Amino acid sequence: MLVVDDEEIVRKMSAAALESRGFRVLEAENGLEALDLLCLNPSIAIVILDLTMPVMTGEDTLPLIRQIAPHVPVILSSGFGQIEIQRRFAKSGIAGVLQKPYTVSGILDVVRSALRSR
Repeated sequence: MLVVDDEEIVRKMSAAALESRGFRVLEAENGLEALDLLCLNPSIAIVILDLTMPVMTGEDTLPLIRQIAPHVPVILSSGFGQIEIQRRFAKSGIAGVLQKPYTVSGILDVVRSALRSR
C-alpha cells in the first residue's frame, strides 16, 4: 500500500492505522516520490493519494499512476467535499474518496471497500 500526502502527520497516522491491521505501507510526500515508489514496488496493491501537494499534485499524479499501474485502485484524499471529488474525477475510475480530516475507522473502511471491489 502507498500513502501519498505532503502532511507528515497525516502520512504517519494513516500508515500506523493501516500497519496495525497488517498492511505493509510505503509513504511518499508528493506525486513524484509516489511514482518512483510505484515503479520500484510493483506489488503495491492500493494508493491513497492526496490531491493538494507541492512538487506534483494528486491531480497531476493520477493519470501517471494509471499509465504505470492501471489496475491499482486509487483512493483520493482531500479537504474538498466527497461529492465534488467524485464528480470531478468520475471518469478516472477512482476506488474511493477520503475526506479530510478522516478517522482510523474511516481510512480502514475505504481501503477495505476498495480492495473488495478490485
